[in-house]
Amino acid sequence: MKAQRIVITRPAAQGISFIERLEGYDLSGFLLEPILDIKTLFVSLPDSALYDGVIVTSLHSVEILSCSKLLMRPFYCVGESVAMALRDRGATNISIIVPTANELVQDIRKQEGIENSHLLYLRGKDIAVDMKDALKDANIKVDELVCYEAAAATKFSDPFMKALNNHEIAAITFFSKRTAQVFMGCVRASNIQNDLKGIKALCISDGVIEYLKPVFGQNIVVSDTPDADGMLLIIRPFV
Repeated sequence: MKAQRIVITRPAAQGISFIERLEGYDLSGFLLEPILDIKTLFVSLPDSALYDGVIVTSLHSVEILSCSKLLMRPFYCVGESVAMALRDRGATNISIIVPTANELVQDIRKQEGIENSHLLYLRGKDIAVDMKDALKDANIKVDELVCYEAAAATKFSDPFMKALNNHEIAAITFFSKRTAQVFMGCVRASNIQNDLKGIKALCISDGVIEYLKPVFGQNIVVSDTPDADGMLLIIRPFV
């Protein structure tokens, strides 16, 4: 059977939203294989008056902000999709929007009058960039609120294994380092390294490559920009 399906490894809701952004998409050409299961945590939001701004690096953090007075504060965020979700909930002051967390650290440092500010960082249990540590030498105090966690898959789904065995998979997407790490753990657990040969790995950044290269080798394509728009561009040739 001709390889024609693209595996989307994002959490289910995000994966569907991503696929819907492809004009004229055929859902049958995709296979949702969430490597991380996002669970929103029940937390109490702090008094908005304590903070000069809010850091948000993931859509999953936005979920807890509905009707919160924190929405009146300036936001420093990663990604246009996060900014859009914040605006949908009533945020009016998106101070910084950048593609990556590392860029966000640098832009916050450059923000005029940011010294001695007190920021709230809405984050997941696992993070790639420690905002609190990265900003402490800039005299910026950061309080962290863990509002979601990502449970990692320990094995692949039956539909994924069936599609792999039937040689139906043309490409697999990787939107984060952690997704790549967890995916490779499942690969080793299932002993399917050889079955992935010839399949393209579509990656959001160079940082993902190190985890995938032992299996995918040269069959790796990296987005020009580390965001959903860049991923859409490298997926289109496979649709």
